[in-house]
Amino acid sequence: IFDSLFSEKEFCEETHDSIFQYSRPNAEDVRISVTFVNVKNRKENYKVGILQDHKLTDELEREQINNQYQKNFLAMATHELRNPLHGIMGVLELIKDSTTNTDLLNHCRLGMNTCKLMMSLVNDILDISQIEANKLKLCEDNFNATAAAEECLDLMKFQYDKKGLALGIKCNSLIPPIRNDKRRYTQILINLLSNAMKFTQIGGTTVELSYTKDSEMLITSVTDTGQGIIEDDIKKLFRLYEKLDSRESNPQGVGLGLAICHKLAAQMGGKITVESVFHKGTTFTFSIKNKYIKEMIEGEEEKKRPLKSDNMECSLSLLNIPRDSFISPPSQRVLISKRNLQRLPNVLIIDDDATSLDVLKNYCTKLHIVADTAMSGREGISKAMEGFKSLGNRDPYNLFFIDMHMPDISGLEVGKEIYDIYKSRDLACVIIGLSGDSDEELKLKCLEVGMKELLVKPFGKIHVERILD
Repeated sequence: IFDSLFSEKEFCEETHDSIFQYSRPNAEDVRISVTFVNVKNRKENYKVGILQDHKLTDELEREQINNQYQKNFLAMATHELRNPLHGIMGVLELIKDSTTNTDLLNHCRLGMNTCKLMMSLVNDILDISQIEANKLKLCEDNFNATAAAEECLDLMKFQYDKKGLALGIKCNSLIPPIRNDKRRYTQILINLLSNAMKFTQIGGTTVELSYTKDSEMLITSVTDTGQGIIEDDIKKLFRLYEKLDSRESNPQGVGLGLAICHKLAAQMGGKITVESVFHKGTTFTFSIKNKYIKEMIEGEEEKKRPLKSDNMECSLSLLNIPRDSFISPPSQRVLISKRNLQRLPNVLIIDDDATSLDVLKNYCTKLHIVADTAMSGREGISKAMEGFKSLGNRDPYNLFFIDMHMPDISGLEVGKEIYDIYKSRDLACVIIGLSGDSDEELKLKCLEVGMKELLVKPFGKIHVERILD
């Protein structure tokens, strides 16, 4: 290439006085370019040639485009899957709260259980998609492992009691404070406890905690007295979409739970293993790395603790309700109360989905709050403006619920415009984002445009009540 460039100048394209550019595709369709730069010193002039193979840069560009497509698809799929489930679960909750008919209550209970199963499958699919795409981000927190495990047992106790099974816990060593992702830790433990219960008919399950100082690892074992797993099936346990022949008694699930646990444990710096004797029982053991920093000042643990309580966190995980429903740190959280606004809030709900709109409006009604609605972003902005003059004796809207995914204009744009309008008039308002997508970047964008929280669908009346508290 250099020889041809020096001997045959017609192959060079002069781009300016001192730089020549040459490009040619080779047999593998790889772009190669040579750039010449004139370099002068006191005695001689030099022409420096820089050869660049564009194959790697082309591959990197394609990978970035594919990653963006995948990210956009996941965000849209998340919203489109969770949105109808939110509507169904919301309607069932409203029916349940408005009737005393036993048959109708049973129908609602069955419907809610089916929705929770569907939500569990959706969450598993989204989790595995994020893990495979290296998009799953851990949220490190300092927590008491023994207390976290006991909370998981408390949540599972009712189901174990219903089957007449025992459920216990024991600690083999002093467990220090653990720094890692508590929510993912409890997700793994609840998954293992749930599996143990499904495949155990007599006896029960024991959770055992220990700690290894040499490797700074928290070790958690879940041992059941269930049907066990045949040796050939143990190799398939952590494969995606595998359902074991020896465990046909479980009609639910699509074979994602243990695969997710396996990948989560690895991402948390540990691993998960299994030992089983067919017809006698099974022990799953998983470890996670303790990233606790000894020099952390006392009290920082409380500062970094999530806004929601630990019990709430585990409850949401067990019930397959998105765990990221509330995102604002305490310093940024604005509560709606008589002390803050001196009056009940005037609410405007902006959502293009009629069912979601109706459910949220009814939640507000149940909480004695009158709410107006808009079915598009443009209509919402228009109603917000009209609120300054056409509400009669009522004050302008001061609480907005805005869906993030609308066809005419995005919820982020709507929220920013409303926030700017109120700011220009020196008025306060609280804006809550609504979405089936719990992506961390979306949450940060919500805060950047002036929103206070992102409420992830499906959510229940209790979540709205907390905001109105």
